[in-house]
Amino acid sequence: MRILRFFWQSAKHLNYRGYIYVWANLLWIALTVLFITAPAAWAGLSILVHRSFTRRQVTLDDFWEGFKQHFWIATLNGFITLVVLVINITNLLAHKPVGIVGNLMTILWLVALLLWCGIQLYLWGIYEELKVPSLWLAYRNAFVMILRNPIFTVSILVMIMLILILSFVLPPLWILLTGSMLSILGTGGALDCLRQAGFTNPEHHILMEQK
Repeated sequence: MRILRFFWQSAKHLNYRGYIYVWANLLWIALTVLFITAPAAWAGLSILVHRSFTRRQVTLDDFWEGFKQHFWIATLNGFITLVVLVINITNLLAHKPVGIVGNLMTILWLVALLLWCGIQLYLWGIYEELKVPSLWLAYRNAFVMILRNPIFTVSILVMIMLILILSFVLPPLWILLTGSMLSILGTGGALDCLRQAGFTNPEHHILMEQK
C-alpha cells in the first residue's frame, strides 16, 4: 500500500539523517518562538528537508539559505494563512449547525480548512520544484495535488495530528524532532505525489527511494 510504504520510507529517512534534523528542529523552535520569524523558519526547515531528499549532502547552511531567501514570501504566506484561519474559524463559531443550511455552511468551512492545511502541507516541496518559483503557482499546484491524491493527503494529515498529540504528551519531542517529522511528511509527500504524476527531476538524488 502506497501510504504505508511512504510512512516506512519517511521513518528510514529520518533515522538516516536524524542528526541534522535534530539541529534543524532546534533552530526552527528558536526562531518560531520569536513569532515574526516563524513562517520563514518553517520555510528554512522545509527547504533543508527538500534538499536532504534530493541531494547527497546537506548542512544547516541549507536551513539558513532557505530562511533568508524565502523570508518575505514565507511571511506573506504566513499572513495569508492567518487570515484564512481567522475567517474560517470565525465562520465556524458564528454559523451554528442547525438545519440544512447551517450544516452545509459548517461542512463548507471545515472543508476549506482541510484544503488549506493540505496546501500548506505540500507548499514548499512544490515551490522548490518550480522552474520559476511562484507562491500562487505553488498554491494552485498543491490544490491540484490534493485533488489527485485525496486519500494519501488525508492519511498524512491524520499522521501529523497523531504526531502533534504525541508531542503534547511528550513535550521534549517538540524540541528535538516534531518540526522535522512534520516537514518530512509534507515535503516527502509532495515529492512522492510528483513522482506518481510522472514529474521526476532526473538530477535528484532521492533518498526516499534508495534507503
